[in-house]
Amino acid sequence: MTGGGAQLDLGTAGGALLAICAAPDGDHGTHLRPLDQNGWSELVNLAARTRTAGLVARSIDGCGGLDDADKNAIAAIVGQAQLDALTALAQGQACVQVIENMQQGGFDPIALKGLSLAFRDYPDPALRPLRDLDLLLRPDDAMAANRLLLNDPKFKQREGIATYGLEYGHQLPEIEEIKTGLVIELHHRINARGWDQEPQLVELLHNDVRSLGLLGRQVSVPSPHSNALHLIEHATLHHLFANGPLILSDLHYLFDRNTLDTEALRRDAEALGLGRALALLAHLADSLGAVWVPEDWLMCEDIAPPILSHACSAILEQREETEQIAMLRRLSNGADGAASLGQASQQMLRPSANQLSRLSGNRSDSALRWLGYPAWLLEKGRRYFAAIATPKLVAKSRTREELHQWMRGD
Repeated sequence: MTGGGAQLDLGTAGGALLAICAAPDGDHGTHLRPLDQNGWSELVNLAARTRTAGLVARSIDGCGGLDDADKNAIAAIVGQAQLDALTALAQGQACVQVIENMQQGGFDPIALKGLSLAFRDYPDPALRPLRDLDLLLRPDDAMAANRLLLNDPKFKQREGIATYGLEYGHQLPEIEEIKTGLVIELHHRINARGWDQEPQLVELLHNDVRSLGLLGRQVSVPSPHSNALHLIEHATLHHLFANGPLILSDLHYLFDRNTLDTEALRRDAEALGLGRALALLAHLADSLGAVWVPEDWLMCEDIAPPILSHACSAILEQREETEQIAMLRRLSNGADGAASLGQASQQMLRPSANQLSRLSGNRSDSALRWLGYPAWLLEKGRRYFAAIATPKLVAKSRTREELHQWMRGD
C-alpha cells in the first residue's frame, strides 16, 4: 500500500494527545512543553471532543515542570476531567439500571467494549467515559429487549434517528435513558459492512464471557481476549481509525491489567481477517511510544510511515470531516477514486428508507418517510459540495479506501 503525507509531529497538540493515549503511564513532559498558547488551546478542544481529558489531566499532573504552560488551558482540561468523572459515576449507575431491567425481563446481554474497560481494566472509570452502552444479544432477544425497554417510562427511543428492525445495520435504533441521557445500543451483530468473518467473532463474543461486578450487580462482559479482537476490528475495519484515540489507551490497559496470550491473539486475528489490522495498530502504538506491543506483532507486516500518518490523522478527525470522506468513498467511480457529479445526482434520487425515516420522524416502512426528502437533499448536497471543494478531503478519501482494501487483503 502507498500513501502520502509526513509523519505526525509529537510536539503538536494532536501528537501529544496520541502519545499520552499510547502510553498513559509515561512521562509526557517532552510532548507537552513545546506547546504554545495555540497548541494548548487545541489540546483543550481535542481532550473534550475525544473523551480523553482525564488521561491528559493525569499526564499533566504526573510529568511536572510545566511552568511555562498555559494555566487557563490546564484549568480547562482539569475541569473537563472532573466533569467526565461525574459523568462516569452517573453512567455506571445508569448502566446497572439498564442491565438490571433486562435481567429481570429474562435477558442476559453482553456489555461490549467500553464497560469492562472502564470498570475492570482502567485504574479509574473516570479515565474512560462511555459514549454509549453497547449490549449484544441474539437477534430475537434484541427485538424483545428493545420492546422491554421502550415499554418502561425511564427510557425512550433517541430523537432524530431512523426507525427500523433487524433488517438494517448491526444494531437496533438507539434508546436513551431519560434521567442521565445514557445511550443504549442493542446489537444483534457487530459489523454490517460485508466482513465475511463477522459471524465468527460474534460467536466468540457470545461464548467467551466473563462476569464483572458493577455496583452490586453482575454483568456479562467479553473476556479480555475476545474484547481485544473486537476493539481491533471496531477501530480498523469498522471505523478506519476515525473513532478516536481511546483505542490506544484501551489496548494499553487491556494488556497492562490482563495476562493475554499474544500468539493466540495474533492467530485468531489472522483467522478473522484482522491480521493486517492488528499489525497496523501495533506499529501505530509502537511509533507513539506504547510499551505493551509484542515484538512479533511488529514483524508481521512492514508499514510505510505515510500509512501511520494517515491513521493518526483519521484518529483525530472531526465527525463532519469523517462523514464527508465517507460520502466521497461511497460516490467513488472506481476509476480514479474521484466522485462524479453525475453519481452524486443519482445517489440523491435514491435515499434509503432509513435516512428518510431519521429526518422525517416517521417509520422507515411508512410512505410519510418521504417528508424527510427535502432535508435529506439539503444535507447531502451541502456535504457533497463542501467535500469536493476541498482537495485535501478528496485525497484523504482515496487513501482511506486504499487503506480499507489493504487491511482486507484486497
